[in-house]
Amino acid sequence: MSLVIGRQGYLGLAIESVSGTPESSPSVFLPFTDNSLEVMAEKYMDVSSRATRVMNYDSVAGRNWTEGDVSMYLDATNSGYLFKLGLGQEAKTQVSANPAVDNHQFFVTASGNTPPTATLWNYRGSGPAVRQSSRMAINELSLEVTNDGLATMSAGWMGANSTTTSAPTLTTTSGTILSWRNGCLRFGETVAQAINATATKITNFQMTVSNNVELLYRCGSGNPDGLVTGAVEVTGSYTLYFEDDTHLNYYINNSKQAMVLTLEGANLGGVNEQLQICFDRVIIESKTIETGQDSLFAITATYRAIQDTNKQLVVVNLQNGKTTVY
Repeated sequence: MSLVIGRQGYLGLAIESVSGTPESSPSVFLPFTDNSLEVMAEKYMDVSSRATRVMNYDSVAGRNWTEGDVSMYLDATNSGYLFKLGLGQEAKTQVSANPAVDNHQFFVTASGNTPPTATLWNYRGSGPAVRQSSRMAINELSLEVTNDGLATMSAGWMGANSTTTSAPTLTTTSGTILSWRNGCLRFGETVAQAINATATKITNFQMTVSNNVELLYRCGSGNPDGLVTGAVEVTGSYTLYFEDDTHLNYYINNSKQAMVLTLEGANLGGVNEQLQICFDRVIIESKTIETGQDSLFAITATYRAIQDTNKQLVVVNLQNGKTTVY
C-alpha cells in the first residue's frame, strides 16, 4: 500500500440527470483547496435494563448519509458547477461565435423545492477505495473576495451514503482564477443603473446562499430516499473605508439598493471571461465601524437580499468558453 498526502486526492463531480441515480463518469474534477466530505453512519443504542449497571447493551444501525464542505478558488469555468447546484437553474445564451463564448445565467428555483443533485467521486489514496455518493445537494454555497488573496468559494454538501467504486479516468479542466484586482462592486436604484455606476472601492465581499436542505428517510432503508430544500436566503457582507455616510445611510434609512459584483477573467480573443453577481434589492441589516486608534476608519455592512418582481434573490452570470450547459 502506498500512502499519499491530501493534495494527491481528487473529487470528481457530475450533475445528475435523475436525482439519486448515479452518473457513469465525472464531468469535472474540482481543484479543491479543502475537502471534508465524510460518510456518516448513525447508531441507535439499546440501553434497556439487563439486571446490570452496564448501560450500553447493543447497537442497531440507523441512518446513513454523506456530508461535508468542499472549498476551491473562484474561477471562471469550474465554479459554474457549484453555482448551478447551489442556485438551481441555468439558462445559456451565446455571447460570441468567434471566439466561442457563452453566458451561463444561474438563478434560484423560487417556485419549487427540489434542487439539482450531483454524483461525487472522492479519492483519498491508493489504499482506501474511491467513494461514490449520489443525490448530493448543496446546502450552503459561499464565496469571498478579499484584497489580500485569491477569491474563494465553498460548498456545504448533504446527500446519500457512499459506496465503493472503481477509479474514474482522471482529467483536468483548467479555469482562470479570479481575484479582487479585476473586480468591483457597484450600487444603483436598479441592476441596470448599478452596472453603469461608479465602482465602490470595497476591501472585502462575502455572499452566502442558504438552501436549508433536509434529507428524507422512508421505511425499508437507512439511506436517504430523497431531499428537499426549505426556505432560501442570501446574505453577506462588504467592507470599505469610511470616507462618507453613503452606506451608513443605507442602513439608517432602510434603503433597498441594487448591487452588482463584477470580476473579470482572461481575454478569450476579444471577449473577456466574466463573473457578474446581480442583486435586484438588498438591505443593510447591520453594520460595524472600525474605530481602533491605529486603524483606518472602515465600515462593514451586513446585507440581506430581498425578493424582486421575478421572485428572485440573486442572479449569477458566468461568461466563459464553455459552450454547453453545466
